[in-house]
Amino acid sequence: MRPKRFHAAPYRRFGGRTLAGVDVCTCRSCVPEVRSGNHGRTPIACELNRYRLGNAGCAIKRSPTNLAGTVLGGRVINSHGVMLLPVRNFASMVRCQFPVCLGLVLCLIAPLLAISDASLWIDEALTAVKAQQPTLSDWWRAMVQERASDLQMPLYMLYMWGYEKVFGSDEWVLRAANAPLFVAGAICFLRRIARLGTGGMAFAVAVALSPFAWAYLNEARPYAMAMAAGLVVYSALVQLLEEGAEPSRNCVGAVALFSIGGFILSGSSLLGMVWFTAALVGTAWALPAQKMKWLARQAGVWIWITLVWLGALGLYYVWTVLVGARGTAVGGTAWKNVVFVFYELLGFAGLGPGRLEIRASGFDAFRAHLLPLGIYAVLVGVVAIEGIRSVLGSALKREVAKVCVCLAIAGAALFCLGWAVHWRVLGRHFAPIWVPVGVVLGLGMQRLWSRGAPVLRAIVVAFVVLMAVSCAQLRFSARHARDDYRQAAFAAKSALAHGKVVWWNADPSGAKYYGLPDAPEPGGTVRLVYLANPTSEDLARMVAPDVIIASRPDVYDNQGAVARYVSSAGFELVQKWPGFIVWRAIPPRDRAAPAGRGAQHY
Repeated sequence: MRPKRFHAAPYRRFGGRTLAGVDVCTCRSCVPEVRSGNHGRTPIACELNRYRLGNAGCAIKRSPTNLAGTVLGGRVINSHGVMLLPVRNFASMVRCQFPVCLGLVLCLIAPLLAISDASLWIDEALTAVKAQQPTLSDWWRAMVQERASDLQMPLYMLYMWGYEKVFGSDEWVLRAANAPLFVAGAICFLRRIARLGTGGMAFAVAVALSPFAWAYLNEARPYAMAMAAGLVVYSALVQLLEEGAEPSRNCVGAVALFSIGGFILSGSSLLGMVWFTAALVGTAWALPAQKMKWLARQAGVWIWITLVWLGALGLYYVWTVLVGARGTAVGGTAWKNVVFVFYELLGFAGLGPGRLEIRASGFDAFRAHLLPLGIYAVLVGVVAIEGIRSVLGSALKREVAKVCVCLAIAGAALFCLGWAVHWRVLGRHFAPIWVPVGVVLGLGMQRLWSRGAPVLRAIVVAFVVLMAVSCAQLRFSARHARDDYRQAAFAAKSALAHGKVVWWNADPSGAKYYGLPDAPEPGGTVRLVYLANPTSEDLARMVAPDVIIASRPDVYDNQGAVARYVSSAGFELVQKWPGFIVWRAIPPRDRAAPAGRGAQHY
């Protein structure tokens, strides 16, 4: 029996598009009841009486009060007003699933394109040196002796130690450790949104072509792990919220998924635990009390595992703080850090100046990039506003608002902490928040595209193109290169091979990873001297150098002693690489004038 057709004039607008008419199916077993915002759960009459919701080859007319669970044009509508599963026939299934499958392919390819074999920079070298430790006890000893922020990344550092024993420690290989984590998170996320049909493509693009994701997939640090865990946690959170007030067995699986994602996120770093705790509190606040009681009975094991894990991790993180582990105290947190966090999260980074240029020139570095940044700002603004409107029009807006409030409090607390303890808050510290930001952008793209207007679709296309350009710039542009420890270490090795004395005014972990000795040569000869924020008196007691290799004076020469020595002792600049500069002593007979003038600006 074929469904009747009804004219949909009384229900003109739904999800931003006008409907000329819809197939109407009135099968009680197809959908016994649906969630309808504040109007409770309302049954829908049905004639076909064959299939259950999501697999039916029929369509149910939407009424003004029945938002979630209805079917238009053979697709179910979720609480966000987005079309879900297609009708049960092969052609419709292909049309629906192909965009999501294509999005999954993008998520599989993205890590391969984003990851490079460029030189490791400071933080990555810290990861590599610990991953190269031969035994687990050596790994732990290196973590404790250094007492840096790596001690507050237990699960990630342990993962990298085990990974290195199987795959090695080359630059590309170390960064490729992010790929399986990201792909697993993306599969979990796309599996959840697979019912979104053609709208699922927008979410896949927001994940796979995110400049923020590309930037941190290309770093051997825990941020990709945090993003992947965030995808898992968000997938479970959406399922818990969309199941409605009355729980089902699907909720138990969602709780398990939420716990697994939280296990990874909170173990990836201390900041990951902050974000997961905020998401956990927000979820508990958003869910109805009746549902929470049911989950406590049916999924109590997972809840207890999560609480015990968080308690144990909390004690561990408190211990790390007490022994003095913390990030580098370089710079502080001010209003510009808030702007920069969203600058990174929204994908501006690839279109703007590189980090080293920003460090050297501040806001002046942005002058040459105002045009592409301005165009992208307009596009991302339009898409984000549409995404926010979609959330506000959702039947779950109150629940979503509660979760967002908890996440906002966690973010504000991080900014306040950074300001209080003189710790610089950056976009990477908000890596788990990349997921809801991407969801908002995905909703915005889907909403604009579904309206069908050529201008709106052109905006979506332009936005996606600029996102792709931003990703490509981050990956391939020389201005986004990080500190080149590989070239600097090669220069130091060459100088040492010629009997020169070298001062290494940079991070020792990078030198160690690239093979520079970390102890005097046999016989007690000291020809490689490691310097970190020395005083002029310290330099006066050291053997005079032939070559000085320096990096980041604000980090390794914060008193300016090395810069003054270069200016006064007669050195010439011989080489520059990203983040590095090399000075060579001028023989006394060749010194017509004091060399090295302006060295304080290296």
